[in-house]
Amino acid sequence: MTRWLPLLIILIALVASGLYFGPNLYRGALFKRDIRGLLDAALQGDKAKALSFIESAQQNAIAPIVMNNVPDDYAQRIASLKLSSWQRADPSTIWALVTLRTDQDGVGGLYQGKLRWVYDAAARRWLWDFTGSYGSVYPLSGEPDWRPLSEALEYAGTF
Repeated sequence: MTRWLPLLIILIALVASGLYFGPNLYRGALFKRDIRGLLDAALQGDKAKALSFIESAQQNAIAPIVMNNVPDDYAQRIASLKLSSWQRADPSTIWALVTLRTDQDGVGGLYQGKLRWVYDAAARRWLWDFTGSYGSVYPLSGEPDWRPLSEALEYAGTF
């Protein structure tokens, strides 16, 4: 029995580590899957699929704006859309920094979004909290001038 004791201790340590770190690693993998899904839908111009990544309670307010006001060919204006960084605020909230570069008739633009994502444990997926997120024109120096995306809804006249 004493010759198996080191192996048993190592196995117990591995199981304990898996139980401790496993849930966060799993949620991190789910987040990467879900944000890739949103960015891919946006790049492909699939507005309906992109809307499916927004929290359910917010979709009814946001869907009419996106479907009626966003041009069908908007994806052709995207030169680059990528996840720049992300970090956990707590086990059920992630802040993701997304960078968008546009090109329309030779005129470029650079924007950033500070997107708040919340974990839906029942659905085992992350959902974008649109009204809790921010956007900014990309600053050449200094800090971005973050504006709540909810202001866009107010500007569009939905709230």
